Amino acid sequence: MLGLAFTGCGVSLSEGSSETEFFKRLAIVGPLIPGAELRLELDYEQPYNADVEVQCDLLSTAKATPTTDPTENPAGTPTPTPVHVPAPVPTPGNRALVILVEAVGPNPEGTTSDESTPMPGSLDRRFPAPDQPGRYVVRCYTPADGDNQIFKTIRIQES
Repeated sequence: MLGLAFTGCGVSLSEGSSETEFFKRLAIVGPLIPGAELRLELDYEQPYNADVEVQCDLLSTAKATPTTDPTENPAGTPTPTPVHVPAPVPTPGNRALVILVEAVGPNPEGTTSDESTPMPGSLDRRFPAPDQPGRYVVRCYTPADGDNQIFKTIRIQES
């Protein structure tokens, strides 16, 4: 009932689709300018009775630079119409920095079923902002299950 009362006021009680079974919140704190020191804050809930490896990366969303010279067109060969190519989806191929690689210890009361009470925890890491202004994505994931991931987009402003 309380949740319904807040809904009308524009207050949200959860982070919605940004949560996963393991990850609960991802925040980047600090001045978003080139070379500044930033801090990653990652909250999780560990339901499993085994270690869970967590990795966080800073990914560039810049478009790749073409490797061919568009002026290299033999005479008489028609030039194809350029096609709009969207910015790449963040992948390890456009990784700018590995921020964190850490194993979260097992939940002593955890099981492999959904019946265990998750053990809350958090990870904090300091890292340097990229030297180049632009849009970046911080991605935290569990390598054992690539679908278990959380993203945060940041924009590094010109200083």
